[in-house]
Amino acid sequence: MRRAAAGSLGEIKAPEAIPHLIQALKDEEGDVREAATWALGEIKAPEAVPHLIQALKDEDEDVRWAAAGSLGEIKAPEAIPHLIQALGDEDKNVRWLVAEALGKTKAPEAIPHLIQALEDEDKDVRAAAAMALGEIKALEAVLRLIDALEAKNGVVRWAAAEALGKIGSPDSLPNLLEALKDKDGVVRWAAARALGEIGPEAVRHLIEGLRDEDEDVRRAAAETLWEIKAPEAVPHLIEALEDQDEDVRWLVAEALGEIKAPEAIPPPDSGPGGRG
Repeated sequence: MRRAAAGSLGEIKAPEAIPHLIQALKDEEGDVREAATWALGEIKAPEAVPHLIQALKDEDEDVRWAAAGSLGEIKAPEAIPHLIQALGDEDKNVRWLVAEALGKTKAPEAIPHLIQALEDEDKDVRAAAAMALGEIKALEAVLRLIDALEAKNGVVRWAAAEALGKIGSPDSLPNLLEALKDKDGVVRWAAARALGEIGPEAVRHLIEGLRDEDEDVRRAAAETLWEIKAPEAVPHLIEALEDQDEDVRWLVAEALGEIKAPEAIPPPDSGPGGRG
């Protein structure tokens, strides 16, 4: 009952509930403390930050997990040193949500600690650290993220590609081009998207992506070429209008329309019923 009440107060985002939710952080039941912690994050109550910082040390890992998530939503600068410390929590779920929270705060002082978290024993923590470094646009992390493109785990490689795209460093271009050949389609897709973020020098490799056996990669390549409006890709986009995947064909047509390629428009007498 108390847990449900705390959750409901968070959903309606009632500021007048904040003192009661703060009080509920001392409840004897861990479920109630967890619900109150999440509710304070939903309300984004700055006055609750000292109490949420304290909740990062709760004996219940679910409460610590909720505290990390809520502090990430509030983005309070005074919580950053405590979140950095919580990167060492014994529970892997707490560590990955702490990494995500630090990414939301975009705190540069967290960068060396997030780089260290790229070596965490848990793959989800490593992936969350990579994504956080991308959110912060940490140029000093580029070399370590490039290394992460070679990780054994596909989720980590995907997160590294996503992060490198957000950072946008040309230094990562050769490695992202290589990642277009990754055995995992979701990694190739992320690499294609990242290349689009970095610049037009990647166009040739995105054109190759239009012929990838994985439709997700072909979609990503078509969408990226649409976004960067590369006229040199037009002949290859026209060819891709025959792709077997409907989504690819649609994205290719949109790309050609955005580029405004006249060669993509058939002559008036070449269609059905025309004079040829």
